[in-house]
Amino acid sequence: DEELAADVFKVSKTVVSSFYTWSLVSVLVSMVVAVYFMTDYNQSVQIAAGVMNLVAALVRWYAVRSRSAAVCVVSCVFSGMAAGCIVSNMSTVGERWFPPRSRTLATSIASLSNYFGWAVGCLIPPFTISSPRTMENFMIAQAAVAAVSLLGVAA
Repeated sequence: DEELAADVFKVSKTVVSSFYTWSLVSVLVSMVVAVYFMTDYNQSVQIAAGVMNLVAALVRWYAVRSRSAAVCVVSCVFSGMAAGCIVSNMSTVGERWFPPRSRTLATSIASLSNYFGWAVGCLIPPFTISSPRTMENFMIAQAAVAAVSLLGVAA
């Protein structure tokens, strides 16, 4: 919750709210780069997104551990860069990996999965994070999921 994050990072709730803005700005910047490279280097763009997602999770864990809002902003930037690659790549996944009959469904599932992930990401933390220690543990779990995800993309 915002109050716990403000306490952990020793900043105001307004600063905590701005973390998401850093991610969104990073999405816009990275989408331009990802769109340029995704046609010729689709797999590389996906792997780059996975790496940035893992780096974001590890930096976010370190931000909580060190109680640093500045480090948290860095994690938000990496997270946004990863999201920009992922979001801009949804239609090419269907085009490259599915037969023509299934492409619309594949793209729709990829798009909806993004929103499902956001929903899960908003629903789980309030039930699992109640202290700085549980927040740190949650960040470690996020990093583990990001690492497994990266292995799946790179395979």
